[in-house]
Amino acid sequence: MRYLKIKDNLYLFEQTIEQKEKSAKKDTLNHIWIYDRSGSMYNLISDLADDLIARSKTIPPGDTITLGWFSSDGGQFKFVLKGFKVTEERDYKAVEDAINSNKTTLGWTCFSEILLDTENLINDLAVISPNFALCFFTDGYPCVSNYKKELDNIHKAITNIEASLSSVLLVGYGDYYNKELMSDMAERFGGMLIHSADLRAFSLSMDSFLIDAREKDLKQMVELACPSSLGLVFSVNGNSINIYQPNVAQQIRYSPTKTSDNRVYILTDTYLKGATEVVFNDENVRGNDENVEPFVKAAYALSMILTQRTKTGVALETLLCLGDKALINDVSNAFTNAEYGKAEANIQAATLNNSERFKAGRDTKYLPAADAFCLLDMLELLMQDENAYFYPYHQDFNYKRIGIPTKTKEGYPKFVAISEVKCPLEGLTWNSTKLNLSLRAKINGTVELTEGYKEHGFEPIFNTWIYRNYSLVRDGFLNVLVLPVSISESSFKKFQAEGVIDSTEKWSAEEQNKIFLLKLDSIPVMNRAISEGKTSATELCRKAYQELELEAKIKVFNFLKNELDPEGTKLQKTSFTPEQEAFLETNGIGRNGYAPPTEKQEATDKYYAKEFEIKIAKHSSLPKVDEIRSKMKDAKAINPPGMLIKKGLEQYQSEAASLDEQEQLKWLDQNVIKLKSELVKIRNDMQKTKFAIILGKKWFDEFSSRENNTLSLDGVEYTIAVREVEVAF
Repeated sequence: MRYLKIKDNLYLFEQTIEQKEKSAKKDTLNHIWIYDRSGSMYNLISDLADDLIARSKTIPPGDTITLGWFSSDGGQFKFVLKGFKVTEERDYKAVEDAINSNKTTLGWTCFSEILLDTENLINDLAVISPNFALCFFTDGYPCVSNYKKELDNIHKAITNIEASLSSVLLVGYGDYYNKELMSDMAERFGGMLIHSADLRAFSLSMDSFLIDAREKDLKQMVELACPSSLGLVFSVNGNSINIYQPNVAQQIRYSPTKTSDNRVYILTDTYLKGATEVVFNDENVRGNDENVEPFVKAAYALSMILTQRTKTGVALETLLCLGDKALINDVSNAFTNAEYGKAEANIQAATLNNSERFKAGRDTKYLPAADAFCLLDMLELLMQDENAYFYPYHQDFNYKRIGIPTKTKEGYPKFVAISEVKCPLEGLTWNSTKLNLSLRAKINGTVELTEGYKEHGFEPIFNTWIYRNYSLVRDGFLNVLVLPVSISESSFKKFQAEGVIDSTEKWSAEEQNKIFLLKLDSIPVMNRAISEGKTSATELCRKAYQELELEAKIKVFNFLKNELDPEGTKLQKTSFTPEQEAFLETNGIGRNGYAPPTEKQEATDKYYAKEFEIKIAKHSSLPKVDEIRSKMKDAKAINPPGMLIKKGLEQYQSEAASLDEQEQLKWLDQNVIKLKSELVKIRNDMQKTKFAIILGKKWFDEFSSRENNTLSLDGVEYTIAVREVEVAF
């Protein structure tokens, strides 16, 4: 046997497999395609249907196709085609019609029920051919009443059918599928998991899968030549990287290929005496040694599998054996499903094609920069750029809504935005508990007023504006891939140097409003400097207290401002009479622009997301300002949160109370703006710690385990809670 030493006490062994008698019906293949129809697929399912139709036309005559979909538990799944045999050209039209009739979304997400029913399907179709290939596609996470039961049923279903499946491809689309579960399912199936960032990536994966599936034969039991002490056994056959789960007897079910060598690779911490070591060098890792090339492919494949499992440390050790700097950079800066998926796709390309290797050179001692330019860096620069504007109606801005959809109530006019809307980039807001970043945009436009506008002295078309929140980051994942902006020359140069702006673009003083497309997915969401350097609970808790202090002062100053100017007209002058304002309100227009009442629609799906919360003992809420002012006047005791309100009142008394009313209002207004600016800076810094803990899968320096999450500072107790919550949308 041969082996590759990855590091001390970690070896990758190669085992050659002798193929047993081939199946009698090797030329006929039963294709089973199962796809997700849950609500989260609403942006995707129509295009997916078109792609499945195109892929179905590549199935050769004589093969059968089975098409199934799934959504909620309780029986919401169906096989709309079962063992449909393609014999002539017109049969493809029947497949097309079946797909088109089942391309709307409905319900939640349940995997197990259709997988359990697949056993009956296989038993029925085995008379046609014993050869089966399964493709399972989802963008979600099982959302069921009993999750443990769902997992048990998924495992049971796989146990029932995996021996019958010669080829299995699991496709996880987007950011919200359960990668851990899908990776486990791929291993139990002895199949392959692919991350699909878009339908193009899915099409390429599906094409390769259909080609490789024809080369696979029936599964056979194979006894491993060395113990898989680390539980990782895999093969590289054609374009497929398949993972196997050994049984207690150290056996796997393996599908041999008909035209190429059959080998499996075993990751173990046990060295076998007498084995031959394979050593990589500058020549043989580039595909120039046919004796070593299978091991080079295996090393790349191993790093891909480890990356899928987020075993980043061992994946990097494997890539260091190869010395592939570009891929080391990819894996080192991957934190989200999309980033891991991008790294995996690049590793898979290098596995199969030696021209995709060493794009940044080779160095077996390479250590990438920890402070790689990332999304958080880019957003900070954008917020500091006074010339930065965002174009929400640009044709290349593709926005995906988050949360439950809302609808304007009946009877209100429609808002029409002006052409070429641009918004200043000053309203970036982080969610207090989730890794969500929203951009608040003021969009100018018009509404056509309802009947009665003449009597109130208005023209039919009224100029106004709306506020819209666009979530750039959702739960730590990119929700927007391209951001159209106009920016200063200094920002342009920095972004272009970092690859965020295309290298062919030019900036000129004569075209300062030129729109550039920021490619947000060209840089990581965060970097290792944040992941490894922002894990101090002490610093985070101190900032949480500073955040509360600022919120208290803002509450005080807004209260006093409203007390002096309850109508809000002394600083914000209005030319409208009370009657005109009342009429505008009936059209959904107020002093903050067009904001008619809305009503929530029904949720279409749900998923699970990490939530991060810092609780400050005895500071659960800030008291009313008037209540604390009364206590100060009567010299009564004030609790800790009340003392924060007191500080704001004392600052007002010492700096503004003696000014005339108009000057007091200006002072209050300016201080609220200043405090909000400070609040944004503190929250941005706190978000880096939240990213490090949630996406970087770290825990705090001060705590020995995740069960330890309480800290006392300056007599105040803090509790940090990180939990998984269900989110409907």
